[in-house]
Parts: sequence; structure tokens; C-alpha cells
Amino acid sequence: MNNPNEDSAKFPSARPEITAEIVALDCLIADLILKCQGSARELDNLVGVLDNHLAACEVERDNLLGLESEQPLTMTDLPIIEQKMIFGSGLFSAFLLEAVAQLTQTDPELLGERISEKVNEHMAEISPDEITNTLNRYLIKHAEALEEYHKKFLVRMQIDNN
Repeated sequence: MNNPNEDSAKFPSARPEITAEIVALDCLIADLILKCQGSARELDNLVGVLDNHLAACEVERDNLLGLESEQPLTMTDLPIIEQKMIFGSGLFSAFLLEAVAQLTQTDPELLGERISEKVNEHMAEISPDEITNTLNRYLIKHAEALEEYHKKFLVRMQIDNN
């Protein structure tokens, strides 16, 4: 909660009711961190949620102050697991499009354009928060699936070694 910029003239004073909510949130987060100690998964989930909210706060603050980041973030700034998920989704879509085009004997380029139009129409109706929340849930499920896969793999290795 200590921000070295808070005394800057660029930062207007905070409303007392908002300051009170921030203090309450700080207490809730500290309590939640204590409850999550001992569970890497719970702490990792909390980190993901807090990371997203921190990034949103920083972007909004910078916008209000008229600050621009030196270099915009891109997908390559994401952790490698998330980059792999994006890349894998693209590959999956390309393979699926190719298979559907063969089955329907349709031009894959035309099929891709039509599907892209539908995706863009649908995406226009989805809020950024919904996208972020969905991706957070997906990341959790992905991590759980990887963990389950690793457990099964270890069990198979133990069976094979016996």
C-alpha cells in the first residue's frame, strides 16, 4: 500500500471511503495468504488473480496520469506456458480447419474467412473481464490436467519399475 508517488502533485488525494476499502482489502488479502500457506496451487491461483487486478490498476493509473509505457506488452511477454497454450490453440485451429475443409470439400481459405467473421462477431459481445476470468479458469484447469497427467505418468513409471 505504500506508493512512493502518492505525495506527487499528479496524484489527487484519495477519497476516505476508498482508502477504507483498500485497507479492508489489504487485510482480507493478508488473511487469505495466511490461509493458503502450505498449498502451492492455492497460492499460485491467488497470484494469478492478483496479477491480473494489479495489471488492470497499473494500466488505468497510467492512463489517468497520461503515462505511456515505453514498449507495449505482447504475447511474447507472457510466461512460456501461456505462450505454448496460445500457439497450441492456433495449431489446433489450423489442423481442425484443414480437416473440416477436406471433409466438406470446401476451400480452406474461404472457410477460414467465414469462421473468422463469426468469431469476430461473437468476440465483440464479450467483455474484457469475461475473457480474463475465462482464461484464469482455463489456466487453473490446464495446470490441474498437467498435474493429473504427471501423477498418472509417475504411477505408470513405478508400475513399470516393479
